[in-house]
Amino acid sequence: MPCPASRQGFADTEGGLRFRRESLIDSGGFGCELLGLLVPKEWRFSGAVNWDFSKIPPKAAASFIASSPDGDLVAEQFPQAEFFWTEDPTLGYAYSQTGMQSMQPFGAADFLRRLFLSNVRSRVGDPRILSELPLPELSRHTLNVLNAQMTLFGSISPFQTPFETRADAAKAVVEYTIDGEVVREDLTASLSYMTTYIPSMFASLSVVSWSANVFGFRAPSGRMDAAAPLFRVVHQSRAENPQWHTNYIRLAATTARDRIRMQQQAFAAMQRVRQTLNETSDIIARGYEERSRAMDRVFDDYSRSVRGTELYADPCAGRTVELPNGYREVWTDGTDYILSDNANFNPNTESLRSWRRMEAAKG
Repeated sequence: MPCPASRQGFADTEGGLRFRRESLIDSGGFGCELLGLLVPKEWRFSGAVNWDFSKIPPKAAASFIASSPDGDLVAEQFPQAEFFWTEDPTLGYAYSQTGMQSMQPFGAADFLRRLFLSNVRSRVGDPRILSELPLPELSRHTLNVLNAQMTLFGSISPFQTPFETRADAAKAVVEYTIDGEVVREDLTASLSYMTTYIPSMFASLSVVSWSANVFGFRAPSGRMDAAAPLFRVVHQSRAENPQWHTNYIRLAATTARDRIRMQQQAFAAMQRVRQTLNETSDIIARGYEERSRAMDRVFDDYSRSVRGTELYADPCAGRTVELPNGYREVWTDGTDYILSDNANFNPNTESLRSWRRMEAAKG
């Protein structure tokens, strides 16, 4: 005889409901528990901490699902969603290279209504929001945790630019249809925002890095009231391991610090090269000039040997002139030139102009 509908998914004993403790172990990262919680004795539990080492710093996304034997009652932690937003296209391109998605920030209630349902619950039928409620206490808690994380981060890798933090939290009760059955889901979202102000030539540019954590539990609409105390135990028994989160922030901060140091080392090397160049630029320039002159002489000599020319010193103009070689007498008046094979040739005896003998230029 099957259990009454209101009791399906509950492990009944004479002493009441039975729960067991489950752990979400980060086996691929720090090797320790990320969180622990209680789930009903007969429920299935699966979870994972997935690392993305292609990102800098590496990112970890934790998620789990606890479900009743018939699969109708489900408590679920969704993977953290991360976004950024800036109106500067250059910064936008740089941030997109880290693998983050560009999305204008939402408040917690808007995030659930406009982004979460349209993406995570895109295949359900007739989704509708029954109620929404801000959660100011959860907002304050989320902000306190964020500020503590930023303090730890900054103690390892001091921030290079000013920033601001804020948080928001809300819950929404929604209904939708799956395979013809009306399902009710209670969703809680906590969002963290960090706005970084980056100086530029004309004005300060801002980048908002924001993330969303969503936890939910769902059941057939007619069974939600009876299942609520059970879900409350699952939700309230969640215990985060602070050491894991401390290690995660330290990893991010150390990665950022080392990256900054590498950039600083590269810049310092550039400065050293620049200083060395300043000290030796004159020597290098002189060396190139001398090499150029030497190459000019090489090619000049080669060219003259092919063309049958030779350089002569012009005593009137004070310069060298390239003239045909093989002539015994070469004369100039500063404008014109006379070449003769006659060793006794002297143009001054036959002209009113003043001529001077030219000699082959030396070296």
